[in-house]
Amino acid sequence: GLLLISTSCAYASSGGCGADSTSGATNYSSVVDDVTVNQTDNVTGREFTSATLSSTNWQYACTCSAGKAVKLVYMVSPVLTTTGHQAGYYKLNDSLDIKTTLQANDIPGLVTDQTVSVNTRFTQIKSNTVYSAATQTGVCQGDTSRYGPVNIGANTTFTLYVTKPFLGSMTIPK
Repeated sequence: GLLLISTSCAYASSGGCGADSTSGATNYSSVVDDVTVNQTDNVTGREFTSATLSSTNWQYACTCSAGKAVKLVYMVSPVLTTTGHQAGYYKLNDSLDIKTTLQANDIPGLVTDQTVSVNTRFTQIKSNTVYSAATQTGVCQGDTSRYGPVNIGANTTFTLYVTKPFLGSMTIPK
């Protein structure tokens, strides 16, 4: 069953930046799909890590005005509002918590992996960072100043934590 769908995008104060439709990818989703838990591993405290398998990348095509900077964000659907057993984890259901981590090598300028907050629809990637031509970190200022193609989300890691053992098959609704 499907556990979580996440997409990354960029926003500017005067417009958005999205995947370039000419790249063949207009939307990117990081998905955790079927996870098999055998009986001996179905115990409280056990963790399972699942990484996305896509190598999708794209060049950002922007509608923001010249001179504007953008912030890269990670968009989560559905939003999970209940904190899990420890920081960075959120309650997926009565038996599982989930943590989502962006790998640093996917994000221009990010040097350490970043845990994504899934209790809000948008999480800024690399807090307090804007990308602009003026700082040589552009994603929106012409082909010579923008990063790309980028693989944001291609190496997202999902960690499931068993909070309560369960019997049989569990389907997580979209």
